[in-house]
Amino acid sequence: MRIFASLVSRAAAAAVILTAGLVALPGAVRAAPLSVGDTVYLSAATLPNGSAGAWVSSNRGYLGFAGGGYTRLTLNFGTVFNPEQTFFLDAYCIDPPIAVRFGAYTVAPLDNNGRGWELAQYQPLSDLQKAQLGWLAHTSLAAMPDPADPARANTSMAYQMAVWKTLYPSATYFYFDSNVDLESQYNALISAVPTSILPEEFPALQLIWRDEDGRNFGQPWLIAVARAAPVPEPASATLLALGLLGFLSLARQRA
Repeated sequence: MRIFASLVSRAAAAAVILTAGLVALPGAVRAAPLSVGDTVYLSAATLPNGSAGAWVSSNRGYLGFAGGGYTRLTLNFGTVFNPEQTFFLDAYCIDPPIAVRFGAYTVAPLDNNGRGWELAQYQPLSDLQKAQLGWLAHTSLAAMPDPADPARANTSMAYQMAVWKTLYPSATYFYFDSNVDLESQYNALISAVPTSILPEEFPALQLIWRDEDGRNFGQPWLIAVARAAPVPEPASATLLALGLLGFLSLARQRA
């Protein structure tokens, strides 16, 4: 994904939120959700659906044409590139003005800790925002079951724009440049975002750039992580146990 800045001197590039579990390639270290504190090396970022776009501006004066959406990241665990141990992650970007960088990233909680997130500065996320971002990340999988379908370019970009709007509700503005389908999908998606969910329902984390001084000058990436299997309620567990006992008792009587 790229942002071609028109009113600023710095290059602005768009990147992405992770929407899926890991897809292991031959030789992958593991095919499991990432955890807080993991370090991964980003070596490539591609747009399987091609590129749709819209003009993006903010209350901080950035304005550029953002093209992209759902992005496939190529990663391996560790701080250096290892072509023998790579895996894929699906993603959407967090901060439009920040350039995409390749290198080592750390998995961190989904919050604004001053490492990147330039558009929002140091404004913390609410629990509802975190839950909504996780919802967008998880539901985009169902919306784009075939990631290599160019016809889904508007859908993937609509999700990316919804991510930005959720992150920066009063600081981000879009101009759709006569792309009626993109505008329609974006408006429908924003209307569908739940307003009464909790972060644990749709868990998400972020990838933040690592450098020698611990600073973040690379695009942060929001990632959806696998949801834990539901724990049976005590009453349900009791009913299940009683049912099994009854089945065993019946089997003994027939024997």
